[in-house]
Amino acid sequence: MGNVYSRLLVYALGGGAFILSVLGLASYDPATGVVDIAPFNIGSAAALIGTAAGSVGTVLGVFKIWGTK
Repeated sequence: MGNVYSRLLVYALGGGAFILSVLGLASYDPATGVVDIAPFNIGSAAALIGTAAGSVGTVLGVFKIWGTK
């Protein structure tokens, strides 16, 4: 089972590098496997992640309580 998890991790990292490259946040070279992440502001990143997590939490909370009295 460890082999499956390691393969999934490699696929997830490769997919993440590809998505960052498409968004313009990183440059990915598939021939060498090198990912160069562009500089970013950590405060802005934390604010975006916090906002997204809050939105997801709100939606999940609404659907969990929906239909109960």
